[in-house]
Amino acid sequence: MSLPQSAELAIRKPDVYIAPLGAGMNRPAARLARELRRHDLVTELGDETFRLKKSFETASKAGVRYVLIVGENEVKSDTFALKDIESGEQVTVPRGELAAKIKNK
Repeated sequence: MSLPQSAELAIRKPDVYIAPLGAGMNRPAARLARELRRHDLVTELGDETFRLKKSFETASKAGVRYVLIVGENEVKSDTFALKDIESGEQVTVPRGELAAKIKNK
């Protein structure tokens, strides 16, 4: 029964790429990835050692529409920069609204 559903998930493009920005940001980024995955969002997770440009290149190659930037300021304020790769539009979104914002675009 679960085989068709898991096959569908295997071919779904990621909804969002999380780009940890700076030392110590891998852990908060991973927590955020788990939260988004609970909302049925296919989430790719970058590494804090990547420069932001590399994160955007990786996301673009994977066909991801959104990049979610997780830096020290974002973690402290619990609001995150969400960038639409296609349009270039970047908005600041509170943590509790991220899943809805990504799904509704």
